[in-house]
Amino acid sequence: MHLGDKSFLFDNLIEKSGDIHVTGSGIDASDYNIIKSNKIYDAGYAGIKTSAEKTLILDNEISEFVKRSSDTGGVYIAQARDTIDTKKEFAVVHNYIHDYTQLWKDKTRVEAIYYDGWGVNGTLVYNNILEDAPSFDKASPLRLRSRYNHVLNNIFVGPSGHTKILLPEYSFYSAYGNRISKNIIAILNNSDKNRLYSTGPYFGDYTTSKSFESESNLISILPGGKIVILYSGSSVVNVSWDDWIAAGNDKNSILTNTQILNNPNNNDFTLTPSGKTLASSVGFKEF
Repeated sequence: MHLGDKSFLFDNLIEKSGDIHVTGSGIDASDYNIIKSNKIYDAGYAGIKTSAEKTLILDNEISEFVKRSSDTGGVYIAQARDTIDTKKEFAVVHNYIHDYTQLWKDKTRVEAIYYDGWGVNGTLVYNNILEDAPSFDKASPLRLRSRYNHVLNNIFVGPSGHTKILLPEYSFYSAYGNRISKNIIAILNNSDKNRLYSTGPYFGDYTTSKSFESESNLISILPGGKIVILYSGSSVVNVSWDDWIAAGNDKNSILTNTQILNNPNNNDFTLTPSGKTLASSVGFKEF
């Protein structure tokens, strides 16, 4: 479905866009739109594809996208790089994105939310539930190839050890200034190589680089599990949580083995009593 400028699209069931065109998105939107309370699934390409210009994406459920292509997301925001210094009036709020895969599992990536381009700046990702994709490695709930966005009060959840938040640092795409705060990140396995972030230096190494700020997040993992930060600088290293904290990252964040979500495997993302206490201590607000 194509959505022109200055439109309000709400309360629709949108399915099987890939049957019409192999790279068809559920919604292919222009600017100045409100996209609200839609259920979108079985999309060949993105669930919602848009540019980050005065748009609100609110209360949608998106699943089973990128079934016939690759390198996109449930919400995929692509913006021309000539607007590098422009802050956008754009928000992705209270969406549930889950159960995604792609046919070419050895090809390029897919994310629940994918910000692709320098021009996607100064936006808000808030109160979303973002699941990972356990069926293949090149997947993450969130990828920010962009600048100065705030990722606030979301729930990231899933059984895989794949990167939960991907903040790539390329010489061509200098993604920096993003802020990751007051989120719940629930990793539902006990692997010793769960990747919390994948990132790299804007300059220096992980002890000096401030390519993004992370603070006051609540991270839970099953007993025996460990998390690492995959850092691609002059060499690729797995940074331990203790070393990451010691370098001044994730101030006031908590890593725990306590179960904080009631039954996420059955889509119950409410907080346990212990989860409520821990979440409140980092400033997370239930939604």
